[in-house]
Amino acid sequence: PPRHTLRLAGIVRRALREHGDSVSAVGRIVAEATLASMEGRYLDAAKLLLPCTDDWCAREVRLGYLYWAAGKTEESRHWFRTLERLAADGVKHAPLDTNTRRDLAMAQSMLGKHAAALASIDAARDLIPEAKDAVNGPQVSFERSIILVRAGRSAEGYAEVERLLRVPFGAPSDQFDDML
Repeated sequence: PPRHTLRLAGIVRRALREHGDSVSAVGRIVAEATLASMEGRYLDAAKLLLPCTDDWCAREVRLGYLYWAAGKTEESRHWFRTLERLAADGVKHAPLDTNTRRDLAMAQSMLGKHAAALASIDAARDLIPEAKDAVNGPQVSFERSIILVRAGRSAEGYAEVERLLRVPFGAPSDQFDDML
């Protein structure tokens, strides 16, 4: 891992050591898995998350990416298929839930279903366009750029990233809902 990532991992490790007892059990699992991932220990991170069924763990998403990063293609595909199934069901029950649509789009993209992924991320972007949500809207556009690159439309995807470099936005506010 890059030096700055290892430096950040050291900060996370120290914070866990000094303040870990004030974090919920699920929060500690997620923090320890994030730390393992930062250090390139993807299978260790996956092992930590496997038993976690709390929604805050975002288990299917994280496991899909962790196994992908570790080169475990079949395990990765298993978790992305699971995520795709859960997200598709979630969209049926809550069609205005942009997070579920975003999860669906990324799962479809990771499974090579690029047209479906673009349709899903465009539906999410229609729900929270940048013009109406300057915090979360650009994040959806960024995720769309990833899907474009994965779909073989690199020029379009990288052009979107270039545009977003001039758009001020930060961490999506909806990622903090579960912590409040």
